[in-house]
Amino acid sequence: MLLSDTEQKPDIKPDANEKIMLIVRHEDKEIKIALKSNHAMQKLFEAAGKAFQMDYKTLKFYYNDKRLRPDDSVASMEMEDGDEISAFLEQLGGSSAL
Repeated sequence: MLLSDTEQKPDIKPDANEKIMLIVRHEDKEIKIALKSNHAMQKLFEAAGKAFQMDYKTLKFYYNDKRLRPDDSVASMEMEDGDEISAFLEQLGGSSAL
């Protein structure tokens, strides 16, 4: 199908101001957070920490088995409305038994 000069292709780029709803799960809790596609994940981290009543720096966040960084965005991670993010307590240290 050919488009005439007066017809335009549909805009398939996500609108930077469009919010999508993301689901964050931690243990047996689940929250929904709306985030614009160009906002950094830092905003989601802070909102999740507040909702789970803990310092967000004690959590690590994963999407599709990849750890999210604070400067990642919805657009850079190619997230869609309703996608799920897993939050886990970050464990530091540990030792091996001898």
